[in-house]
Amino acid sequence: MTRIWRAIAAGLGFALSLASTAHAESRLTVAVEVLPRSNNPFSSTSIVDLGYWSAFYDPLTLVTTDGELLPWLAVSWRQTSPTRWQFTLRENVRFSNGTVFNAAAVVAALDYLKSERGKIEPVARDLANITTARVISEHVVEFDTTKPDPLLPRRLSILRAIEPNLWAQKGPEGYAASPIGTGPYKIETARGDRVKLVANTQSWRKAPTDTLNYIISTDATARLSALQIGDVDAALNALSPDEFDALKDAGGSVFVDRIPAVVALILNTVKETPFRDERVRKAMILAVNRHQIVAELLAGQTVVADQPATRGMIGFSPNLDSTPYDPAKAKALLTQAGYPNGFAFDMEMPASKVLYISVFQAIAADLRKVGITMTVRQLPQIAFQEKTQLGNWAGPAFAWPFFSPTSDPLYAMQYHSCGWAAAWYCDQTTTDLINKASAEPNLDARKALTTQIMTRAHDTAQALFLYESVSFIGLGARVQKFRADYGFIRFEDIALKR
Repeated sequence: MTRIWRAIAAGLGFALSLASTAHAESRLTVAVEVLPRSNNPFSSTSIVDLGYWSAFYDPLTLVTTDGELLPWLAVSWRQTSPTRWQFTLRENVRFSNGTVFNAAAVVAALDYLKSERGKIEPVARDLANITTARVISEHVVEFDTTKPDPLLPRRLSILRAIEPNLWAQKGPEGYAASPIGTGPYKIETARGDRVKLVANTQSWRKAPTDTLNYIISTDATARLSALQIGDVDAALNALSPDEFDALKDAGGSVFVDRIPAVVALILNTVKETPFRDERVRKAMILAVNRHQIVAELLAGQTVVADQPATRGMIGFSPNLDSTPYDPAKAKALLTQAGYPNGFAFDMEMPASKVLYISVFQAIAADLRKVGITMTVRQLPQIAFQEKTQLGNWAGPAFAWPFFSPTSDPLYAMQYHSCGWAAAWYCDQTTTDLINKASAEPNLDARKALTTQIMTRAHDTAQALFLYESVSFIGLGARVQKFRADYGFIRFEDIALKR
């Protein structure tokens, strides 16, 4: 066994049985840094979980990386009154245990989310405007909402189908232990650092292989080596730009998945900090060479952001001026604000592949040139999420994307406003606009109001907006065709060399 192979075996935990059966069955092997903590489909809206869940769960609708809304388990929809929608479901869809997918399955999911137990689920919070769901016919379901919601079809992209009989029997924990979905694969075995799935021959989405193996690997060197020699076909959300050339030299490629988020340095204006002064916030943006960061640290694979929305989102403002890199002007603004010698502060960020530590180290280096000392502190993801809920930040700034899984920027703005329980930014004008837009029944009018909110975020330098978030998926030489939308892998479109 060579040194490289020993490293791969240790990093990825390959079983000898996997190698011995590979010739007898077509397989796809995917490396991930972590698998979801639970397979309860209502427990998360994270793209990290979608890379796994998309193998066996399907949503009602799908939002693409370009913001296009696609039919999925629901094939059409219409608004029958200001607060009522009817959705027609796809026919001839079955769960992997053979049960027919129909309107009753959708109603069962919504009934759970409206229950006392279900109300605490992240998906329930995002669908709280739905009051009831009812069966109209086998493949037609009707929703009532508390207020008009022109974006309901987009919101239902986070609602994944469950097999209602098993859910009723097993409950969330039991169902998560042995999940049943309508996707192209079904779980066969799960142990330790690997999961083996087999093709769901009843799925409406055709599996490209007989088996699908997910293997946990936290070692970047082992992941890259496995991609290079072909023992892994894809590495999800786990590739850095500095690894691109080595992978391409081995015949592999990189898929760039655009994430519905704007990476930003959040500046706390609720605490008594220098960031309460708009001039300081604008100086921060002027002081950071964001275009260089995108070009050098992100391989030019994304664009600089100047607002909380990404291109393709509802209400994205295309006419905003991009703040240039101008450290001299930044120093002048700092002097005007009473900080001629700068100041020092701590910022916190989660340990995450979506937020690159190198980016924030580059920001710190740029800020030092204008007299601002920023100390970067990394936290475990769970600890960081707790702070977003409680607001117990050690410093006055932190890194967190403006994340909008339904391509609605107001999804993110609810956290970055006076309305958030642990608010870190409070601008009453913005909050009033958010409330007005959220209650607007007309989609065009809502878009216009959202554009106003994006413009105000830009004009007041609400945060140090950096770039539109991307995820780099490493692909081995066997992969000829691959597509993912916001983490949702389109397995039915994957093509492999035989």
